[in-house]
Amino acid sequence: MRLIKLSRVISAAEYLLVFIVIINNYTMFERDTLYGISESRMCFIFSMLCVGITVLYFIIRDLRFNVKNTSGIVLMTLFSFITTVVPGGVFIPGIVKWVVPFFTFSFVCLCQKDTKDIWIKFADVVCAIAALSLILYISGTVLHLISPSRMARFLYDSRYARANTYFNFQYEAQHVQGDSFMGIEYRNCCFFIEAPMYNLMLCIGFAAEAAFRDKPRRIVLAIIGISILTTFSTTGILFLMLMFVIYLWNTGNTQIIKYLKLAMIPIAAIAVVVLAMKLIESKQESAAGGESFSVRLDHLIASVKMWIHNPILGYGFDNPDAFYRFAKYKQGFSVGLPAFLGRTGLPMFLLYLVPFILRVYNSMHRNRRELFFWAGTFLCFLLTASVYKLIFLFLICTQFIWNEDRNNNNRKKVMSLLQEVLKD
Repeated sequence: MRLIKLSRVISAAEYLLVFIVIINNYTMFERDTLYGISESRMCFIFSMLCVGITVLYFIIRDLRFNVKNTSGIVLMTLFSFITTVVPGGVFIPGIVKWVVPFFTFSFVCLCQKDTKDIWIKFADVVCAIAALSLILYISGTVLHLISPSRMARFLYDSRYARANTYFNFQYEAQHVQGDSFMGIEYRNCCFFIEAPMYNLMLCIGFAAEAAFRDKPRRIVLAIIGISILTTFSTTGILFLMLMFVIYLWNTGNTQIIKYLKLAMIPIAAIAVVVLAMKLIESKQESAAGGESFSVRLDHLIASVKMWIHNPILGYGFDNPDAFYRFAKYKQGFSVGLPAFLGRTGLPMFLLYLVPFILRVYNSMHRNRRELFFWAGTFLCFLLTASVYKLIFLFLICTQFIWNEDRNNNNRKKVMSLLQEVLKD
């Protein structure tokens, strides 16, 4: 009985851990003057939770860490520490926001019987947030059935901005490009300061649900998928297209699927036309300093130049000045993985890339459904500048220290075979 209660405590703590990861990614919990929870405090709470969860795991079962996984912790901690001490790095914030969370969460990963479980929890939390956000967005922002609770004041791009909020949960923080779309003035940002940051969480939650749950719940995928569309994010649309392509690839070669695969040809043609239109639009600079396509292209080139100039050690943790020396558009980062390579150097980047390649390779040979997650997260972090937040750290650690409950997987296979026999 005592062990069951402790297991429930661990499960609840892991849900809380996931929630902190989500609200750490440029949200109003940090930026709204009503909340004002600093990023350092979030990271400290995250690290303390990791320590508590690890201790509880040691209490409920006899844990043995192998040399491979413990050496992984040493490597991750060492490389993350180096990024804080190289010239240009910010030491104290780097330790609090990067090194300590890396170290403590690594032990949580080691304690997992099956790493998929923590990503399933992530999908659960994202779905709950998306469902409530979608209700408030449709009833408030779209249909105007309810009135905003107050006018929020929040920090954005080093200055204070204002936005209507519904119950301090749903914010009208970002206009639709062109001021409106079919009468809709605002993108669905939930409690994030920008729609792309909310879109990132939605896409990862969608991918985790599709890849890791034994039977993905259609209602969850529908809620998250519709929420992705309401963010009006180009990355979100590309992500959903990628999910559809992987779905077709995984469903076999029946006559219907063959027709669907043929249908992808005009879809791909439309995508090329849209990208071409984006390229033409990018020639016309906007008030913000340039269209999304040209900004991303400029920041991609700047990231590559950074890496060429300092390929091993990079320019240090949270050092934007080096990036702005190479970038034309100095308005914050717009790419993720390329900037991570340029800012932290090759060794730190390989901590993400090598496990990613191994996970993709294993998925191709054992369970192609997991490609929903690995390909989806790669696309999202390639195009979204969120690589110094807990969510990216969360991904690196789970990729590097990946555990699978093979006994449970075998039981599932046996049960599946039994069901097929009984049907026959």
